Amino acid sequence: MRGTRWRQSLSDAQRTKIQKLSLDFVKKKATLIPKNNALKTDLALLITKNNASMPEINRKIDQYMKLEKQILRLKYSHMVAVRKELTAEQRVGFDLGIMKKTRQGKRPRRY
Repeated sequence: MRGTRWRQSLSDAQRTKIQKLSLDFVKKKATLIPKNNALKTDLALLITKNNASMPEINRKIDQYMKLEKQILRLKYSHMVAVRKELTAEQRVGFDLGIMKKTRQGKRPRRY
């Protein structure tokens, strides 16, 4: 099972469980994204001030990075939860998809 074909082999029980996990993930992420965007806007406004204060900018950067860390942890915990629902054969395709995403922007190897 390569790429996204692991999705096609899901049982109804797996599909239901993964859909529930995905809905929870989307709901949690949806609460964080607007805050993240607001912090980016605040940071841009701080930078464009005539008397930009570096300590204030650094505080906003720290808040932004804290939120980014929360989003990344949420994303990767979701991926682990989905992977736990898969069979060994399905995990191969899932893992290949994850590894393929890490190579984005790089030229593919020729064998």
